[in-house]
Amino acid sequence: MSKFDVILIIIGLFILAACGADFWLIINDYPEFGGGFWSVILGIATGEVVSFSIYRMVKRVQETKLPRALTGKHALIQEMEDTEEIEGVNTDGA
Repeated sequence: MSKFDVILIIIGLFILAACGADFWLIINDYPEFGGGFWSVILGIATGEVVSFSIYRMVKRVQETKLPRALTGKHALIQEMEDTEEIEGVNTDGA
């Protein structure tokens, strides 16, 4: 069972508990939850699914390795910037 399955189970239980509480209110002649309550509950559930999906996508991208050409260029640019900062070279042309 993956982490995503666990999150979906917890969200399902969260929504089931909210529905059970609403059902209890209806049976005991109390006013039921309004639209704002359900918007918050479904917003929380949707936010968790979306944020974990984005986390999985970012993690998958980070696991893939960059080509050596890009890594080498990045290292060269970073080294040049570090050298300019240390030596105080003015790159503005002034």
